[in-house]
Amino acid sequence: MRFDVIVVGAGHAGVEAAYAAARLGCSVGLCTLSRETVAHMPCNPAVGGTAKGHLVREIDALGGLMGRAIDATGIQFKLLNRSRGPAVWSPRAQADKQRYALWVTEALEREPNISWIFGRAGRIEVEHQRVVALAMEDGDRHECRALVITTGTFLNGLIHIGSEQQPAGQLQAIRGIRVERSDLRLRQLSERDLLRAIAERHDLIVISDEIYDRLVYGDHRHEAFSALPGMRERTILLGGFSKAYAMTGWRLGYGVMPAPLAEHVARLMVNSNSCTASFTQLAGIAALQGDQTPVAAMVAEFKRRRDLIVDGLNTLPGVSCRSPKGAFYVFPNVKALKRPSAEVAEAILTEAGVAVLGGQAFGEYGEGYLRLSYANSAENIRKALDRMRPVLARLAKG
Repeated sequence: MRFDVIVVGAGHAGVEAAYAAARLGCSVGLCTLSRETVAHMPCNPAVGGTAKGHLVREIDALGGLMGRAIDATGIQFKLLNRSRGPAVWSPRAQADKQRYALWVTEALEREPNISWIFGRAGRIEVEHQRVVALAMEDGDRHECRALVITTGTFLNGLIHIGSEQQPAGQLQAIRGIRVERSDLRLRQLSERDLLRAIAERHDLIVISDEIYDRLVYGDHRHEAFSALPGMRERTILLGGFSKAYAMTGWRLGYGVMPAPLAEHVARLMVNSNSCTASFTQLAGIAALQGDQTPVAAMVAEFKRRRDLIVDGLNTLPGVSCRSPKGAFYVFPNVKALKRPSAEVAEAILTEAGVAVLGGQAFGEYGEGYLRLSYANSAENIRKALDRMRPVLARLAKG
Protein backbone atom coordinates (compact mmCIF):
# COMPACT_ATOMS: atom_id res chain seq x y z
CA MET A 1 0.00 0.00 0.00
CA ARG A 2 1.01 3.64 -0.42
CA PHE A 3 0.63 6.27 2.30
CA ASP A 4 1.55 9.88 2.77
CA VAL A 5 2.71 9.12 6.31
CA ILE A 6 3.46 5.89 8.16
CA VAL A 7 3.63 5.99 11.95
CA VAL A 8 5.41 3.10 13.67
CA GLY A 9 4.15 2.52 17.18
CA ALA A 10 0.66 3.10 18.56
CA GLY A 11 1.41 4.27 22.06
CA HIS A 12 0.65 7.77 23.30
CA ALA A 13 2.99 9.48 20.82
CA GLY A 14 2.08 7.27 17.87
CA VAL A 15 -1.66 7.71 18.07
CA GLU A 16 -1.30 11.49 18.39
CA ALA A 17 1.08 11.64 15.40
CA ALA A 18 -1.24 9.51 13.27
CA TYR A 19 -4.33 11.48 14.28
CA ALA A 20 -2.67 14.85 13.63
CA ALA A 21 -1.43 13.82 10.17
CA ALA A 22 -4.83 12.39 9.27
CA ARG A 23 -6.59 15.61 10.27
CA LEU A 24 -4.24 17.48 7.91
CA GLY A 25 -5.63 15.41 5.05
CA CYS A 26 -2.80 12.88 4.77
CA SER A 27 -3.36 9.18 4.26
CA VAL A 28 -1.81 7.49 7.30
CA GLY A 29 -0.70 3.93 7.95
CA LEU A 30 -0.47 3.22 11.70
CA CYS A 31 1.87 0.30 12.32
CA THR A 32 1.50 -1.68 15.54
CA LEU A 33 1.81 -5.29 16.64
CA SER A 34 -1.89 -5.81 17.25
CA ARG A 35 -5.09 -3.96 18.02
CA GLU A 36 -4.70 -4.95 21.68
CA THR A 37 -1.49 -2.90 22.04
CA VAL A 38 -2.98 0.41 20.87
CA ALA A 39 -2.69 3.14 23.56
CA HIS A 40 -1.57 0.53 26.07
CA MET A 41 -0.96 2.12 29.47
CA PRO A 42 1.64 1.05 32.07
CA CYS A 43 1.01 -0.38 35.51
CA ASN A 44 0.49 3.17 36.83
CA PRO A 45 -2.03 4.49 34.26
CA ALA A 46 -1.69 8.18 35.08
CA VAL A 47 -2.14 11.17 32.77
CA GLY A 48 -0.89 14.62 33.74
CA GLY A 49 1.11 15.55 36.80
CA THR A 50 3.86 18.09 37.37
CA ALA A 51 6.27 16.85 34.71
CA LYS A 52 3.92 15.93 31.86
CA GLY A 53 0.73 17.88 32.51
CA HIS A 54 1.76 20.75 30.24
CA LEU A 55 2.22 18.28 27.36
CA VAL A 56 -1.29 16.95 27.85
CA ARG A 57 -2.71 20.48 27.76
CA GLU A 58 -0.72 21.37 24.63
CA ILE A 59 -1.90 18.22 22.84
CA ASP A 60 -5.47 19.00 23.87
CA ALA A 61 -5.19 22.58 22.60
CA LEU A 62 -4.04 21.26 19.22
CA GLY A 63 -7.05 18.94 18.95
CA GLY A 64 -5.34 15.72 20.02
CA LEU A 65 -6.82 12.67 21.70
CA MET A 66 -5.20 12.31 25.12
CA GLY A 67 -7.16 14.96 27.00
CA ARG A 68 -10.51 13.76 25.69
CA ALA A 69 -9.58 10.13 26.31
CA ILE A 70 -8.75 10.69 29.98
CA ASP A 71 -11.87 12.79 30.47
CA ALA A 72 -13.94 9.88 29.15
CA THR A 73 -12.16 7.05 30.98
CA GLY A 74 -10.71 8.58 34.16
CA ILE A 75 -11.53 6.95 37.51
CA GLN A 76 -9.68 9.40 39.79
CA PHE A 77 -8.93 13.10 39.32
CA LYS A 78 -6.64 14.95 41.71
CA LEU A 79 -4.89 18.30 41.95
CA LEU A 80 -1.34 17.70 43.17
CA ASN A 81 0.80 20.02 45.33
CA ARG A 82 -2.13 21.86 46.90
CA SER A 83 -0.01 22.48 49.99
CA ARG A 84 2.34 24.64 47.92
CA GLY A 85 1.76 27.71 45.78
CA PRO A 86 -0.56 27.78 42.74
CA ALA A 87 2.42 27.83 40.36
CA VAL A 88 3.11 24.14 41.05
CA TRP A 89 -0.46 22.86 41.27
CA SER A 90 -0.78 20.01 38.79
CA PRO A 91 -3.91 18.11 37.70
CA ARG A 92 -3.45 14.36 37.38
CA ALA A 93 -5.91 11.63 36.48
CA GLN A 94 -5.84 7.86 36.84
CA ALA A 95 -7.44 5.97 33.95
CA ASP A 96 -9.26 2.71 33.54
CA LYS A 97 -6.55 1.08 31.40
CA GLN A 98 -8.82 -1.07 29.28
CA ARG A 99 -11.42 1.64 28.71
CA TYR A 100 -8.71 4.20 27.83
CA ALA A 101 -7.17 1.94 25.17
CA LEU A 102 -10.58 1.07 23.75
CA TRP A 103 -11.65 4.74 23.58
CA VAL A 104 -8.50 5.73 21.68
CA THR A 105 -8.73 2.75 19.33
CA GLU A 106 -12.34 3.56 18.44
CA ALA A 107 -11.45 7.23 17.88
CA LEU A 108 -8.72 6.22 15.44
CA GLU A 109 -11.04 3.83 13.62
CA ARG A 110 -13.56 6.62 13.12
CA GLU A 111 -10.91 8.67 11.27
CA PRO A 112 -11.22 7.73 7.56
CA ASN A 113 -7.65 8.73 6.70
CA ILE A 114 -6.08 6.18 9.07
CA SER A 115 -5.45 2.54 8.10
CA TRP A 116 -3.97 -0.16 10.33
CA ILE A 117 -0.72 -1.95 9.53
CA PHE A 118 -0.54 -4.90 11.90
CA GLY A 119 2.78 -6.67 12.29
CA ARG A 120 6.43 -6.14 13.04
CA ALA A 121 8.27 -3.47 11.06
CA GLY A 122 11.54 -4.76 9.73
CA ARG A 123 13.38 -2.31 7.50
CA ILE A 124 13.25 1.32 6.47
CA GLU A 125 13.91 1.75 2.75
CA VAL A 126 15.84 4.89 1.83
CA GLU A 127 16.63 6.33 -1.60
CA HIS A 128 18.76 9.46 -2.03
CA GLN A 129 18.56 10.11 1.72
CA ARG A 130 14.75 10.08 1.67
CA VAL A 131 12.47 7.49 3.21
CA VAL A 132 10.45 5.77 0.49
CA ALA A 133 8.95 2.69 2.16
CA LEU A 134 8.61 0.54 5.26
CA ALA A 135 9.23 -3.19 4.80
CA MET A 136 7.55 -5.53 7.25
CA GLU A 137 9.11 -8.73 8.58
CA ASP A 138 6.29 -10.75 7.00
CA GLY A 139 7.32 -9.51 3.54
CA ASP A 140 4.72 -6.77 3.05
CA ARG A 141 5.98 -3.42 1.81
CA HIS A 142 4.29 -0.05 2.29
CA GLU A 143 5.41 3.02 0.37
CA CYS A 144 5.37 6.38 2.11
CA ARG A 145 6.55 9.96 1.81
CA ALA A 146 7.30 10.38 5.50
CA LEU A 147 7.93 8.00 8.38
CA VAL A 148 7.44 8.70 12.07
CA ILE A 149 8.99 6.29 14.58
CA THR A 150 7.36 6.37 18.02
CA THR A 151 8.48 3.07 19.52
CA GLY A 152 9.74 4.79 22.65
CA THR A 153 12.18 2.86 24.83
CA PHE A 154 11.45 -0.41 23.04
CA LEU A 155 13.34 0.44 19.83
CA ASN A 156 15.73 -2.52 19.42
CA GLY A 157 14.79 -3.42 23.02
CA LEU A 158 16.49 -6.29 24.83
CA ILE A 159 15.85 -8.02 28.15
CA HIS A 160 18.92 -9.49 29.88
CA ILE A 161 18.35 -12.58 32.05
CA GLY A 162 21.68 -13.74 33.31
CA SER A 163 23.81 -14.46 30.27
CA GLU A 164 20.74 -14.75 28.00
CA GLN A 165 19.22 -11.95 25.95
CA GLN A 166 15.93 -11.71 24.16
CA PRO A 167 14.12 -8.95 22.26
CA ALA A 168 11.35 -7.63 24.48
CA GLY A 169 9.97 -4.66 26.34
CA GLN A 170 7.57 -3.82 29.12
CA LEU A 171 5.35 -6.72 30.25
CA GLN A 172 7.21 -9.06 27.86
CA ALA A 173 6.12 -6.99 24.89
CA ILE A 174 8.25 -7.78 21.85
CA ARG A 175 10.01 -4.93 20.13
CA GLY A 176 8.03 -3.21 17.42
CA ILE A 177 10.77 -2.51 14.90
CA ARG A 178 14.32 -3.62 14.19
CA VAL A 179 16.52 -1.01 12.55
CA GLU A 180 20.15 -0.06 12.52
CA ARG A 181 21.12 3.53 13.27
CA SER A 182 22.43 3.90 9.72
CA ASP A 183 18.95 3.07 8.38
CA LEU A 184 17.38 6.17 9.88
CA ARG A 185 17.09 8.89 7.25
CA LEU A 186 13.98 10.71 8.38
CA ARG A 187 12.65 13.94 6.94
CA GLN A 188 9.89 16.36 7.80
CA LEU A 189 6.75 16.27 5.70
CA SER A 190 7.14 19.47 3.69
CA GLU A 191 4.42 21.95 2.79
CA ARG A 192 4.71 20.77 -0.84
CA ASP A 193 4.07 17.18 0.22
CA LEU A 194 1.09 18.23 2.32
CA LEU A 195 -0.39 20.21 -0.59
CA ARG A 196 0.18 17.26 -2.86
CA ALA A 197 -1.55 14.92 -0.41
CA ILE A 198 -4.55 17.25 -0.10
CA ALA A 199 -4.80 17.64 -3.89
CA GLU A 200 -4.73 13.88 -4.46
CA ARG A 201 -7.15 13.04 -1.67
CA HIS A 202 -9.75 15.61 -2.77
CA ASP A 203 -9.08 15.32 -6.52
CA LEU A 204 -8.08 18.98 -6.89
CA ILE A 205 -6.33 20.93 -9.64
CA VAL A 206 -3.37 22.97 -8.33
CA ILE A 207 -2.56 26.35 -9.90
CA SER A 208 1.17 26.92 -9.36
CA ASP A 209 2.53 30.43 -10.00
CA GLU A 210 6.21 29.89 -10.85
CA ILE A 211 7.10 33.29 -12.27
CA TYR A 212 10.29 33.42 -10.14
CA ASP A 213 11.62 30.01 -11.20
CA ARG A 214 14.87 31.46 -12.61
CA LEU A 215 15.52 33.89 -9.75
CA VAL A 216 17.06 31.49 -7.22
CA TYR A 217 20.35 31.80 -5.39
CA GLY A 218 23.33 29.64 -4.51
CA ASP A 219 22.79 25.87 -4.46
CA HIS A 220 19.03 26.21 -4.22
CA ARG A 221 17.21 24.79 -7.23
CA HIS A 222 13.64 25.42 -8.24
CA GLU A 223 11.46 22.33 -8.62
CA ALA A 224 8.21 22.71 -10.48
CA PHE A 225 5.18 21.54 -8.53
CA SER A 226 4.14 19.50 -11.54
CA ALA A 227 7.40 17.54 -11.23
CA LEU A 228 6.26 15.97 -7.96
CA PRO A 229 5.11 12.35 -8.38
CA GLY A 230 1.49 12.19 -9.46
CA MET A 231 1.07 15.96 -9.91
CA ARG A 232 1.76 16.35 -13.64
CA GLU A 233 -1.86 15.66 -14.56
CA ARG A 234 -3.38 17.86 -11.87
CA THR A 235 -1.21 20.99 -12.05
CA ILE A 236 -1.60 24.23 -13.99
CA LEU A 237 1.87 25.80 -14.13
CA LEU A 238 1.87 29.55 -14.72
CA GLY A 239 5.03 31.32 -15.93
CA GLY A 240 6.06 34.46 -17.76
CA PHE A 241 8.84 36.72 -18.97
CA SER A 242 8.53 39.72 -16.66
CA LYS A 243 10.97 38.52 -13.98
CA ALA A 244 13.75 36.47 -15.58
CA TYR A 245 13.85 38.63 -18.74
CA ALA A 246 12.71 41.96 -17.23
CA MET A 247 9.88 42.18 -19.80
CA THR A 248 7.45 43.68 -17.31
CA GLY A 249 5.45 45.82 -19.72
CA TRP A 250 5.17 43.21 -22.47
CA ARG A 251 2.40 41.28 -20.70
CA LEU A 252 3.56 37.93 -21.99
CA GLY A 253 3.01 34.72 -20.05
CA TYR A 254 2.13 31.10 -20.48
CA GLY A 255 0.39 28.18 -18.83
CA VAL A 256 1.36 24.52 -18.91
CA MET A 257 -1.41 22.06 -18.14
CA PRO A 258 -2.96 18.76 -19.28
CA ALA A 259 -4.06 18.91 -22.91
CA PRO A 260 -7.81 18.42 -22.24
CA LEU A 261 -7.79 21.40 -19.87
CA ALA A 262 -5.65 23.53 -22.22
CA GLU A 263 -8.37 23.39 -24.86
CA HIS A 264 -10.89 25.04 -22.54
CA VAL A 265 -8.38 27.61 -21.20
CA ALA A 266 -7.43 28.60 -24.75
CA ARG A 267 -11.11 29.18 -25.58
CA LEU A 268 -11.46 31.36 -22.47
CA MET A 269 -8.36 33.43 -23.31
CA VAL A 270 -9.31 34.00 -26.96
CA ASN A 271 -12.74 35.28 -25.96
CA SER A 272 -11.55 37.41 -23.02
CA ASN A 273 -8.45 39.20 -24.33
CA SER A 274 -8.05 38.02 -27.93
CA CYS A 275 -4.36 37.15 -28.38
CA THR A 276 -0.91 38.49 -27.55
CA ALA A 277 0.60 40.85 -30.14
CA SER A 278 2.81 39.08 -32.66
CA PHE A 279 5.90 41.21 -31.96
CA THR A 280 5.56 40.42 -28.24
CA GLN A 281 5.48 36.72 -29.02
CA LEU A 282 8.60 37.09 -31.20
CA ALA A 283 10.34 38.91 -28.34
CA GLY A 284 9.52 36.04 -26.00
CA ILE A 285 10.94 33.51 -28.46
CA ALA A 286 14.11 35.60 -28.76
CA ALA A 287 14.42 35.69 -24.98
CA LEU A 288 14.10 31.92 -24.67
CA GLN A 289 16.43 31.08 -27.54
CA GLY A 290 18.98 33.83 -26.97
CA ASP A 291 22.05 34.14 -24.78
CA GLN A 292 21.13 33.43 -21.14
CA THR A 293 24.26 35.09 -19.72
CA PRO A 294 22.38 38.33 -18.91
CA VAL A 295 19.89 36.35 -16.82
CA ALA A 296 22.70 34.82 -14.78
CA ALA A 297 24.32 38.24 -14.36
CA MET A 298 21.02 39.73 -13.18
CA VAL A 299 20.52 36.92 -10.64
CA ALA A 300 24.05 37.45 -9.34
CA GLU A 301 23.35 41.16 -8.90
CA PHE A 302 20.10 40.42 -7.08
CA LYS A 303 22.01 38.08 -4.77
CA ARG A 304 24.43 40.91 -3.89
CA ARG A 305 21.50 43.22 -3.19
CA ARG A 306 19.81 40.53 -1.12
CA ASP A 307 22.91 40.12 1.04
CA LEU A 308 23.16 43.90 1.41
CA ILE A 309 19.57 44.41 2.55
CA VAL A 310 19.44 41.33 4.82
CA ASP A 311 22.67 42.29 6.58
CA GLY A 312 21.46 45.87 6.93
CA LEU A 313 18.02 44.96 8.26
CA ASN A 314 19.54 42.70 10.91
CA THR A 315 21.39 45.73 12.34
CA LEU A 316 18.21 47.82 12.74
CA PRO A 317 16.48 48.11 16.14
CA GLY A 318 13.68 45.57 16.64
CA VAL A 319 14.24 43.85 13.29
CA SER A 320 15.37 40.34 12.38
CA CYS A 321 15.45 39.02 8.84
CA ARG A 322 16.12 35.64 7.25
CA SER A 323 17.80 35.37 3.89
CA PRO A 324 15.42 34.41 1.06
CA LYS A 325 16.46 31.75 -1.44
CA GLY A 326 14.86 33.40 -4.44
CA ALA A 327 12.90 36.33 -5.96
CA PHE A 328 13.74 39.89 -4.85
CA TYR A 329 11.77 40.41 -1.64
CA VAL A 330 12.59 40.17 2.04
CA PHE A 331 10.10 39.63 4.85
CA PRO A 332 11.70 40.98 8.04
CA ASN A 333 10.25 40.21 11.46
CA VAL A 334 9.33 43.34 13.46
CA LYS A 335 7.36 41.69 16.28
CA ALA A 336 9.90 42.97 18.81
CA LEU A 337 8.51 46.48 18.21
CA LYS A 338 5.17 45.32 19.69
CA ARG A 339 3.17 47.36 17.21
CA PRO A 340 0.89 46.42 14.31
CA SER A 341 2.88 46.01 11.12
CA ALA A 342 0.62 48.52 9.35
CA GLU A 343 1.56 51.14 11.97
CA VAL A 344 5.26 50.39 11.51
CA ALA A 345 4.94 50.63 7.71
CA GLU A 346 3.08 53.94 8.00
CA ALA A 347 5.75 55.41 10.29
CA ILE A 348 8.55 54.34 7.93
CA LEU A 349 6.72 55.90 4.99
CA THR A 350 5.82 59.23 6.61
CA GLU A 351 9.00 59.77 8.65
CA ALA A 352 11.66 58.14 6.49
CA GLY A 353 10.13 58.38 3.03
CA VAL A 354 10.64 54.66 2.45
CA ALA A 355 7.73 52.62 1.08
CA VAL A 356 7.32 49.17 2.65
CA LEU A 357 4.31 46.88 2.87
CA GLY A 358 2.82 45.69 6.15
CA GLY A 359 2.76 41.93 6.50
CA GLN A 360 -0.96 41.91 7.31
CA ALA A 361 -1.55 42.40 3.58
CA PHE A 362 -0.56 38.75 3.15
CA GLY A 363 -3.03 37.36 5.67
CA GLU A 364 -3.24 36.96 9.43
CA TYR A 365 0.08 35.09 9.67
CA GLY A 366 1.86 38.01 8.02
CA GLU A 367 1.14 40.26 10.99
CA GLY A 368 4.36 41.27 12.68
CA TYR A 369 6.34 41.36 9.43
CA LEU A 370 7.13 43.83 6.65
CA ARG A 371 7.80 43.21 2.99
CA LEU A 372 10.54 45.10 1.17
CA SER A 373 11.68 44.78 -2.42
CA TYR A 374 15.35 44.99 -3.31
CA ALA A 375 14.67 45.49 -7.02
CA ASN A 376 16.53 48.78 -6.72
CA SER A 377 20.11 49.99 -6.76
CA ALA A 378 22.55 49.18 -3.97
CA GLU A 379 22.90 52.90 -3.36
CA ASN A 380 19.18 53.35 -2.78
CA ILE A 381 19.03 50.27 -0.56
CA ARG A 382 21.74 51.72 1.69
CA LYS A 383 19.97 55.08 1.73
CA ALA A 384 16.66 53.43 2.71
CA LEU A 385 18.29 51.49 5.54
CA ASP A 386 19.92 54.65 6.89
CA ARG A 387 16.59 56.49 6.82
CA MET A 388 14.75 53.65 8.56
CA ARG A 389 17.17 53.39 11.47
CA PRO A 390 16.06 56.43 13.54
CA VAL A 391 12.38 55.67 12.94
CA LEU A 392 12.73 52.10 14.15
CA ALA A 393 14.87 53.23 17.09
CA ARG A 394 12.04 55.54 18.20
CA LEU A 395 9.45 52.77 17.82
CA ALA A 396 11.65 50.32 19.73
CA LYS A 397 11.80 52.68 22.71
CA GLY A 398 8.03 52.67 22.92
